[in-house]
Amino acid sequence: MDNKKCITNEQEVRVTFAQENKPYDHRIWHGITPAHYVQIASRNAHLRLNVKAAEDEHIFVFDMDQCIYHCDDLVKFDRKSALNHFIKLTKMTESDFDKYESYNDNWMEMFVEKFSEKRNEICCVIDSSDYRTFLSKCNEVNAKLDGLKFRKFLFTNGTKCRTQNILNLIGLEHAFEKVFCADIDEHEHIIKPKKPAFEFVQNHLQAAPKMIHFFDDNPKNIKGARELGWNVYEVKNNLLNQIETAIDSVGGNQTE
Repeated sequence: MDNKKCITNEQEVRVTFAQENKPYDHRIWHGITPAHYVQIASRNAHLRLNVKAAEDEHIFVFDMDQCIYHCDDLVKFDRKSALNHFIKLTKMTESDFDKYESYNDNWMEMFVEKFSEKRNEICCVIDSSDYRTFLSKCNEVNAKLDGLKFRKFLFTNGTKCRTQNILNLIGLEHAFEKVFCADIDEHEHIIKPKKPAFEFVQNHLQAAPKMIHFFDDNPKNIKGARELGWNVYEVKNNLLNQIETAIDSVGGNQTE
């Protein structure tokens, strides 16, 4: 690519990305790490919120995939992308893929730990495809999140590449104070439902477990958060209802 045409500014990337007639570059987000993104890794374990939560302050933490948005077709598309990569890499079959998949909570984890792939080389291949035909803004969800008076955070097993990709498409790129996402540099993969992932987020927030309200669609993640004492809300394509349940639990009237 001509250097004069290279996208170097984050805002220019977002504008270009929004142009659906443009060919999709699967690594468009790879070189960008927004300032409010925190990759869950041992090198970042010392980081803390700039403004610590008050002792009586409730905090809302949201999962991303199938939680703040819901799209079954995207799930199928992602699986197909991971399967194609698996077959190309291993020369094995879909049945073999199913077996490996059953032993791992995450495709990225499977490729890194079982096949010694480098996370920062395959993150965009299997975790950040062209989702422009699958996702768009949901005005009702966006308005609900925007109107919450609570501090809001995102806690996802997606990489920074995937997370930026999706949040931009659904219009929530600036909705969260911090975005906790899977790391693409260190070998150790600290993700939900592993206890260290929840502890990382809790330590960063500097909040008492009873003040954290966690929304996720995965029962394993719900179980992991509950074991740390977080308030949990299992989302099954009913995010708005679960948000109302959480608001009621802390006294109501917490939206603008």
